[in-house]
Amino acid sequence: MKALFEITGSGFSRSAITRSTLCLSIATALAMPAALPTLTPGAAVEKTAEQTNVQKDSSFYNGTTSERAAASCWEAKQANPEAKSGAYWLYTPAMSAPTQFYCDQETDGGGWVKIAEGRDGWTEGYEGQGDPAQLYSSAAPASSGLTLSQDQVRPYSSLPAATTPVQLSGTTISELLNGTSPQDLTDGYRFRRVLNTSGTKWQEVTVQRRQTSEWTWALRADAIWSNTVIQNPDEFSAYNENGRRDWANGTWQDHLLRGQDNGFKALLFEEMPKQDYRIGFRYGKNSPISQDGSEPSMSDSRNSYIYTNEGTTQSALGYTQMFLRPKLTQSDLKLTQIGVKGTEASQRRKLPNSRSATWRWRTSSATSSGKTDEMHTYVEAITEVKHDENSSTVFIGGDFKYLESSTGEVVNQSNIAGFDPKTGELRRDFHLTLNGQVKAVEALPNNRLAIGGYFTTVNGRPFSGFVVVDASTGEVAPEWENVSISNRIKGNELVVKTIHRQGDYVYIGGSFTHVKESDNSGVAYSRNIARFKLGAPSNGVPGIVSIDRDWRQVFNGTVNGISASKDNSHVYVVGYFTWLNGALAYRVADITENLQKGGNWSYQNSEIPAGANVNDLMHETKVWGFQFDVQDAGSGVWVGGTEHLISRYDKSDMRPTYTAITRNGGDFQDLHLDKERNTLYGACHCGDFLYQNSHTKRAPLTESTVIHSVKLVAAFDPETGKMLPEFAPAIKGDHGFGIWESFVDSTGTLWVGGDIHRTLGVNGVQNTVGFARFEQRDVTPPATPQNLKVELKDDKDALTWNSVADSGTVRYQVLRDDRPIATVSGTSYEVEHRDGAHYFVRAVDASNNFSASTGVQISPVRPTPEATASESPIETPTASPSESPTAEATASESPAETPTASPTVENPKTEEPQPDPAPKEQVVLPYGSTWNYVVSDRTPNRAKAWKYDFHFSLEDLATTSWNKGRAPIGLGAGNFNTRVPIRYSRVYNNIYAYTTITLTRDQASRDLKLTTYADDAVAVAVNGQEVGRAGFGTKLPLWNTAVATRSVSAEQAQKAPVTFTVPASQLKAGTNLIAVEVHGARGGWFTRTGVSFDLQAIVTAAAQNQEKPAAQNNENGERAATAENAQQGRSVRTVREGVGTHVPLSTRRG
Repeated sequence: MKALFEITGSGFSRSAITRSTLCLSIATALAMPAALPTLTPGAAVEKTAEQTNVQKDSSFYNGTTSERAAASCWEAKQANPEAKSGAYWLYTPAMSAPTQFYCDQETDGGGWVKIAEGRDGWTEGYEGQGDPAQLYSSAAPASSGLTLSQDQVRPYSSLPAATTPVQLSGTTISELLNGTSPQDLTDGYRFRRVLNTSGTKWQEVTVQRRQTSEWTWALRADAIWSNTVIQNPDEFSAYNENGRRDWANGTWQDHLLRGQDNGFKALLFEEMPKQDYRIGFRYGKNSPISQDGSEPSMSDSRNSYIYTNEGTTQSALGYTQMFLRPKLTQSDLKLTQIGVKGTEASQRRKLPNSRSATWRWRTSSATSSGKTDEMHTYVEAITEVKHDENSSTVFIGGDFKYLESSTGEVVNQSNIAGFDPKTGELRRDFHLTLNGQVKAVEALPNNRLAIGGYFTTVNGRPFSGFVVVDASTGEVAPEWENVSISNRIKGNELVVKTIHRQGDYVYIGGSFTHVKESDNSGVAYSRNIARFKLGAPSNGVPGIVSIDRDWRQVFNGTVNGISASKDNSHVYVVGYFTWLNGALAYRVADITENLQKGGNWSYQNSEIPAGANVNDLMHETKVWGFQFDVQDAGSGVWVGGTEHLISRYDKSDMRPTYTAITRNGGDFQDLHLDKERNTLYGACHCGDFLYQNSHTKRAPLTESTVIHSVKLVAAFDPETGKMLPEFAPAIKGDHGFGIWESFVDSTGTLWVGGDIHRTLGVNGVQNTVGFARFEQRDVTPPATPQNLKVELKDDKDALTWNSVADSGTVRYQVLRDDRPIATVSGTSYEVEHRDGAHYFVRAVDASNNFSASTGVQISPVRPTPEATASESPIETPTASPSESPTAEATASESPAETPTASPTVENPKTEEPQPDPAPKEQVVLPYGSTWNYVVSDRTPNRAKAWKYDFHFSLEDLATTSWNKGRAPIGLGAGNFNTRVPIRYSRVYNNIYAYTTITLTRDQASRDLKLTTYADDAVAVAVNGQEVGRAGFGTKLPLWNTAVATRSVSAEQAQKAPVTFTVPASQLKAGTNLIAVEVHGARGGWFTRTGVSFDLQAIVTAAAQNQEKPAAQNNENGERAATAENAQQGRSVRTVREGVGTHVPLSTRRG
């Protein structure tokens, strides 16, 4: 009835409306010139759910309570144009639950969410810092409509001047953006910066940051900016600016706003050496900051909103607040009704904690060799050897003089040591003496540890460069005792720099010429790389080790890194070499056979120095482009080295699919794959920024998609290449040599070693010398709450459930219909009643891991009130909708006949309902339709649209010039409606095309069948999601360099159509975007020019609903009980297993 009479608003209460009033309204409705349909029990329940479930009215979501959380501050302002600044509840599907944020609703139309504020001590780390609640906890009430209890204070909720800045984490900001890239924010970034030391004068700055696909706090890096607007108080209006244009397209490259004339036009996010390297927003020189004694001094660190310890305005850091204005509304959230089974548990990625574990042991800050340079760092090798099912040891190797414990104990053990991975304690029973530094360690079967380096004696015995020992005792392993290596090139130093075990093979690489396995066998010439075969153990005794003499290679330079594929069919090698077995292999090689000629791998360097012999790289004498490490990682191979470059190459064609550049400094020195958690770690001597998708050292901004802060080690997705910014450690060394080794042990702890002196730990900064440990963050969801119940209690839906046991603090999130609406600490919750609302509950821990939810519990449907005996009965209208209602009835007519006290209850036969005929297939895009297309060897809209994965919109496409033509569209031979001229200067002749189709609501509720053909390879996307591909040999994101697996003619391809089905869940009523990408096969250095496509789209036929009506599915006994209740005039509500509410017909009067 609420929907019938258009009663809206959350304040509606049935208890406030008397039964007589309802009956009067019902009588009025029955007198209207319209016939009411006959209601069956099933229809009534369905109607109730339709009326009450999933509140879509955007004005309801005004941010005043958790239940009414808005999608953005902007939506809250639109819901209430009179809203004032304050604390608002916001929710997007990227969040686990509604959360409070500070919204500025008064500046420039309002809708700004505060993401940070503070004076000095800002961070560039993705995790941000401080308590987010401080950004809103002292906020003024937003408006009289808000149910907030905070006392009114400053309208902008400024923190005390000296408080360490508060910055929301990148994760939280990304949740607020809900998929919107920062580069696409129409209002850009807003900075509100103080102009005097007392905090009473402020300037407003807005500016857009380009090429920023996701949030980053790396504001100190050079980036591309545009559309700056600076507004100051009248007295400083000379520093106003509106639209700086350094370049023709209105953008500029800078470190935020340097300002042409400095002063208050300069807004620089900088680390100030003279202020203990604290980061903040500083001004330009000659800024007119008043220091006449009427305000706090800039050197007053406690009270001044502008601070410097040297008295000059150029180094002063000013209190600044940051805001963003995402304009999200409910329609952008695309929320749908939660299924009856509820929601799944959170699946946060398994990554290390960004804060280092409390240190127990560290190395000395003095080297064993007495040398201090990047080739002599404290720890350069880490591995773990499994002793048995219950114990193992993590070994570190490098150049250190002794070990020191957190209690002050000093242990005179140099160059190598072992630790318990579970406790971090030193393994005191492992004794091994090496007279030189360790460069490599590797775990081998049978409790063996392989060691490589610059040593010449082991436990006083002669072993040069390589040895294998018992990992429990440190004694030389007997089966390896006669293995030796040598270097017979005069002047070349003997060293093993890398050891790699794959299956039954052990590879060593470095600088040597010959290897020997025993006194009875001759030496084998295998220069700078060698492979050993492990013998099968017998009765617990390791088998005999032998040199693989059928696999010998000759490199003309030192080998730094080796990584073999799982089956050893490919061995990837990097180093200082320029040739392999007499043929070109410049710094990298992919070895597939014995004595292979050349590297079979064309590596793309980030920089070619002046004077490089690029025309004869095989005989290049200039040292450049060398690589330090290589890592086989599933479908790709990763390489790290100079200059400042990390790359991922696809195994299918050994072409790069991902690259990144670090600036300022430095080269990648180590790669490690954590297979169990599918994460790759790259370590470097880089302490500033990583430019994703860049491959040029001198111009990293050219193709950068985002810039993140990096402090010596970063985590990457091994398949996509994407840096994972949630792991954001803060590590610092004394000499700038960086990290040389990373390793994940059996507990999931990441160990890193190198030139390390300090890390930010779980309890603050700690002096972790030589190595540091980062334990896994908590990603385990709590258990699911049980026994959820929903009852109607005083116009409230009252929920109760059982608590869950967890090692930490657990709270509970209440979900209703399509979203979470509250987070509570107890096991009960009450909210205003809604008929047929779907409720769920899940547990959430302190790390924001949430459990799978309970199954659905549906709130009871409150029956409509019955007429009292004193009220005039109302004649039941006829059920025939074809009859015209009588319009002549007046108040003088005879009252309706009063029914007798014992009415006769009829049980009419229920007729089998006849479903409407199912809609048939409908062609919504025929063959030969007109498409927008381009033919290019580069993907369109690289900055933000069609780069790798079809994630783009029609607005994105508008930035590229497109041709129009009827399909088939093609190049080369074939019967095409649109023939594109062949340009042989293009390396790749790829077709990129799109069109749109308009679907009705009914059509959008059915699947869409797309039929096309692969000439030579085709990929199709609908509404920004790939729905299928054919002819490609990869499932990875498609680069412009991807090629088809084979070449076919257009005629052949058209005879072999391929069909992709798009589920209705991916469609929408209205405009739908279809995109197609076509690639050719390779022919020599070029792809084949003959490519074409056409496509047909058909809405599939709707499935005939075979379900029987609810009345027939019920048991006979239940029907009889219902009829009996109706005869007795009872009002019965039956809850079936908590899934729904069945209301008998007798309760639906009126």
